[in-house]
Amino acid sequence: MTLVGFRRMHIIVREGTEKQHFIVEGKENKGATSTAEITGLSKEPLKVYGSDGVYTVLAKGVGEVGVNLGVLDLEKDTNTTILGRQKTDEGFIKIGKSTNPPVCSIVLESSDLRDEPVYFGFFKGKFSKESINLNTKTGEQGEPEPEAYIYSPFDNDEKGDLEGEIGLMHYGTEKQDEFLKHFGITSEDIPKG
Repeated sequence: MTLVGFRRMHIIVREGTEKQHFIVEGKENKGATSTAEITGLSKEPLKVYGSDGVYTVLAKGVGEVGVNLGVLDLEKDTNTTILGRQKTDEGFIKIGKSTNPPVCSIVLESSDLRDEPVYFGFFKGKFSKESINLNTKTGEQGEPEPEAYIYSPFDNDEKGDLEGEIGLMHYGTEKQDEFLKHFGITSEDIPKG
C-alpha cells in the first residue's frame, strides 16, 4: 500500500468529563499536518531452534508501536493541552514536574494511489515533545520546519474484541462513521469537504 498525502489529524483528549476534539488540517492559526511515521507495527521475528534446525519462527503481535509526527504551527492551546503542561495563575506555561500529558486518541487521514481514503486510529496514548528549536534568521527566507511530536500508544483496556489492541486501520468511505466512533468522533465532528 502506497500512501499519498497526510490530510488531517484528529486528537481526542480522553481524560476528564468533557471531550476535547482538536482537528489539525491546515486551517489558519490552527496548525497543519506534515509527516507521520508509524513504527513498530511488526514484531521482530524470533527463530526457535530444535532438532538441529529452525523449528519455528515466532512473530505474533506488534513491537514497540510509536507515531512520529511532524506538525507545522500547532495552535498554542492545543499544544499545551496535549503535552499536559500546566499554567501559572498569571498564565505562564510551566515546564517541569507538573507536566502530565492526558490520554488521547488520534486518527490520521491519508489516501492511497487511487485517491481512496485511508485511516489509522489509535485508541489510547500520550503525546510528548522532546525538544524546541530556535534558529537565527538569515538573509534568505526559508520554509519553516515542522515540529516533531511523538505519540506513544498503549493497549485498549475496554472489554470486547478490541481489548488489548492498540488501534485500527480502515480503507475507503464505507463504514467510516462506525470506524471513527471507536475513537470518540461522531459524524457532527467531521469537517465537511
